[in-house]
Amino acid sequence: MLFACAERANTTRVLQISNRCAQEILVAALLAGEDLKTLSIFSNRPEAERKYERYTGHVMTKIPLPRTFSLRYNKNMKPLLVALAGPSGAGKSTLAKAVAEKNTDISVIRFDDFLKDADQMPKFDRWLNWETPEALHLDQFISVIRSVKEGTTVSLPEYSRKEIKRKGAKEFVPTRIVLVEGYMPFHNEELAQLFDIRIFIKISMDECLKRRVVRQPDLDFEYWKKVVLLMWNIHGAAQENFATHTIAGELNVDEKAREILRILKTK
Repeated sequence: MLFACAERANTTRVLQISNRCAQEILVAALLAGEDLKTLSIFSNRPEAERKYERYTGHVMTKIPLPRTFSLRYNKNMKPLLVALAGPSGAGKSTLAKAVAEKNTDISVIRFDDFLKDADQMPKFDRWLNWETPEALHLDQFISVIRSVKEGTTVSLPEYSRKEIKRKGAKEFVPTRIVLVEGYMPFHNEELAQLFDIRIFIKISMDECLKRRVVRQPDLDFEYWKKVVLLMWNIHGAAQENFATHTIAGELNVDEKAREILRILKTK
């Protein structure tokens, strides 16, 4: 829980807000009055209750505002949902992290966190098949994304690929832009319709294999050939047909991140 300390001409008003969401901070500013000069966000009430001119530290967020401040806040404002898809080794997680670091309005949801535990995971020959839609709790994923689309706080699973099981859950508060990254977040029409923007990383599987080996030196090449390539061709590659945008996977991370931010600026 955070507290907004709104400094006006002669008074300081304290407002309680539930999270660091920029929309809520702006709502707090609006409620404080149009003569608001400065809005500061603190982690506890005693600090927030100090007059701004006497406050000396622990400011979490400080937003300077003009002498006259007005804001039209739409309570029905909903997050922009963006999906980022690509094959194993395309660098989706790294790219999503880079994009979020460049824009604090963006939060990330990992499609892989909806994977099933080992005892529920489907098999292909002698391997656990991580590459098929049946490996995921898709019903839960769809339910969560629909709630996020409405701006609702949700509980997200936390998954350990090393232990092949869920380790717990965490609260997720939607920001202005929510980026969902994963292997096949929009591999069919039902999933595709959940997202406002669908970005597909187009990259050769040979290049993906090179990157995967760097990340996973003990990669089972037989698994790659018999499972990864086959499942991608069956389930993953078709996502390009549902994509609203395509970016070249051969670009470096910074170039791809800038391209995604350019796409988001048009919305």
